[in-house]
Amino acid sequence: MFRRLRLLVATVLFAALGALAGRIIADIRRQQAAGETPHLDIDSITLRPRDIAPGVVAAMRVNGPPWSWLHAPPWLAAFAVSFATAAFAREFGPRRRGGHGEVAPIEPAEPAPAWSAAAPESATDDTANGTPAAGEDGPATEPAAGSGFTAFTQ
Repeated sequence: MFRRLRLLVATVLFAALGALAGRIIADIRRQQAAGETPHLDIDSITLRPRDIAPGVVAAMRVNGPPWSWLHAPPWLAAFAVSFATAAFAREFGPRRRGGHGEVAPIEPAEPAPAWSAAAPESATDDTANGTPAAGEDGPATEPAAGSGFTAFTQ
């Protein structure tokens, strides 16, 4: 029991350390992008539970398939996932929101024309007896010989 409790505490601790390191990297990247001189300001960095949660979830899942073949300890998974989500949250943000935000959403294609309940103009078959309607020679296009389904005979 104490072993599991110790593993849980270590997992949460490493998840918090990973989130803190990720926040520091994200802050330095933001400073460089703004053209400022990068400096470390620990007081401005705050951790939230949502920064730590992905690491804890990853630590719980690392022992189950398909991740079990990695043989990674849970604390390492907690650190790595928390670090990655905190450091690259700016890049992950538009993808989590489904493309809304900085990334322009993909425009939907033109909708296909809806089926109408009216009979089509090229309807030539008399459905009652299966013959062409009066004055018509049959469908406008006949399938080419040899195309489509042919029965297998030997």
